[in-house]
Amino acid sequence: MNALIIASNASSFDEYSYYRDWQEGFLNHPDLQVDFIDLANIKTGIRVPLLRKNYDLIVFLHSTHPALDNTRKLSILRWMLKGIRGTRIFFLNNEFRDWQAKLDMAEYLGARFLISQLNTDDARMVYDTWAHEILCMPYGLNPTAYQPVTVPEDRLIDVGFRGDYYSAYVGHIDRNLLLDRFKDEVLNRYPNTRVDICVGQRFERDDWAKFLNNCLALVGHEAGMSRVDKDENIRLFVNAQEKRLPAEQFEKLISTMRETGVFDAPPSGRIAAPRNFDAMGTKTLQILLPGRYNNVLLPGVHYVELQPDFSNLDRVMETLFDENERSKIVDFAYQDALANHTYEQRINTLIRVVS
Repeated sequence: MNALIIASNASSFDEYSYYRDWQEGFLNHPDLQVDFIDLANIKTGIRVPLLRKNYDLIVFLHSTHPALDNTRKLSILRWMLKGIRGTRIFFLNNEFRDWQAKLDMAEYLGARFLISQLNTDDARMVYDTWAHEILCMPYGLNPTAYQPVTVPEDRLIDVGFRGDYYSAYVGHIDRNLLLDRFKDEVLNRYPNTRVDICVGQRFERDDWAKFLNNCLALVGHEAGMSRVDKDENIRLFVNAQEKRLPAEQFEKLISTMRETGVFDAPPSGRIAAPRNFDAMGTKTLQILLPGRYNNVLLPGVHYVELQPDFSNLDRVMETLFDENERSKIVDFAYQDALANHTYEQRINTLIRVVS
């Protein structure tokens, strides 16, 4: 099959490894003959005569919207693709804002398939104005980038984490709960545990893979928003109040909004994160709060579930430090990721659906 892949290789996307992982999945797929347009170099990086007149797939990857939004490059790209035929597929990025702008861009570029990371029932509610097809695909594993290269006895961190705090408009406190309480709870009960939790630091892909290979376990939760608000009123309101109110009053406001159900789904924006599959690839045990995880990760099978009130923390730590129990989970998760959740397999599914 012939495929035209469109994405940006701008350095601003280097800390979001799934951008590169999806791109490499297409570029290296054994059944695809690929041409590539780099949106970071759209004026000089390719000449229209080099493009074929017909493609089986024309794929706009996740970086398309952030790279082209409010720029002249969008009209340039549309002109470049004029007269070039092929099934056009638009991957949605950061499904917590700018929904209509992304749908408008997909329509403008002639896309007939949207690819969402949301669960199917939620995606159909969020994108109910989209007149064409929606395909829901979670993130996956890049087995070349994420491998178990360090044996457990050589890993220097028992429980690790890297990432940022979530904004209040996401509607839940999962990340704050883990980052503010988890380390204290663990060290109070298990003072010799090697915990490395750092907020505000992000790694590029190679360093992230090295970090995972230095951790026995990674603590985490479902990514995304509790409730997707298509009109964006909640996000805009919360952001405005955060700027206006003193911290104590703002926290009280958010608590009241949670208690009164303002953030309650449906539609839900909660999904399995790229880091979930990255950890599976490095055989790093995941300690996760309860969630749906796109119905592909199961507690006790792919990860150890930690209750939000830490009532089962002792059992979680027993699993972490029991080599047999830990190995059973990480080995199964690793094999399942290789068998069912690589980006090549995601693309195989895409090809079957759109062909």
